Amino acid sequence: MKTSTKYGNALLKEGCFRIRKDQLMKNTNYNIFVENGKIGIYVPATSQKIPAVYDTIKVETVEMQGYFVLRLIVSQNGKYGVITIDNKVLIPVTYDRLNYLPIRIENNVVEYFYASKDCKRGLLDYKGQPVLPLQYDGLKRIKSKKAGWISFQVKKGDKESKIAIKPDTTDWVACWVA
Repeated sequence: MKTSTKYGNALLKEGCFRIRKDQLMKNTNYNIFVENGKIGIYVPATSQKIPAVYDTIKVETVEMQGYFVLRLIVSQNGKYGVITIDNKVLIPVTYDRLNYLPIRIENNVVEYFYASKDCKRGLLDYKGQPVLPLQYDGLKRIKSKKAGWISFQVKKGDKESKIAIKPDTTDWVACWVA
């Protein structure tokens, strides 16, 4: 008997399913497959395989300096993490929620993930390092007053503040803004 798994808005059955090329990377085919009710990805061109161990795989892409970068938000047992197409773990599968936030600044793209764990919110970089620690009750991006800076409204208890972050080529610099 074949099982099926909900994937996005589609219901997948056991076997192999193709992701639209235009959704991922030009001139590359990826296959999503389901085994024993779990989802994996197979890349025929390189014979790379992400094993079917995930409940969901959300494919996120961003174009950076002429290339498409793929980030895979995966879930297992209600927890979320991020892996690469070659199955390297960028962010461990330990978060209650992860949302991809690529931000274009001039000709560069900086990658963040909104993260939540134990009802606290924060911001991670693409390697899983905290940019804003998971200590906030509320976190949302707001329009920045300075070019090249990224601003957020944060809430901690009954106090609200604004935080501005300036991406740097070597590290992140953060400061509190009144």
